Amino acid sequence: MPSLHELQRQFSAATIFQDPAAAASLGVVAGSLSPAARLGVYRNNILGH
Repeated sequence: MPSLHELQRQFSAATIFQDPAAAASLGVVAGSLSPAARLGVYRNNILGH
């Protein structure tokens, strides 16, 4: 299991830098939105504030 620090690094790489490898390592599950779209919601909130 990755440490909290590693999860935070992967999350920031996936959201801010749109790193597909980091996004895949997070294990985001697709539902009504694709994993990329789900992370895009966070990205828009981060960059919008």
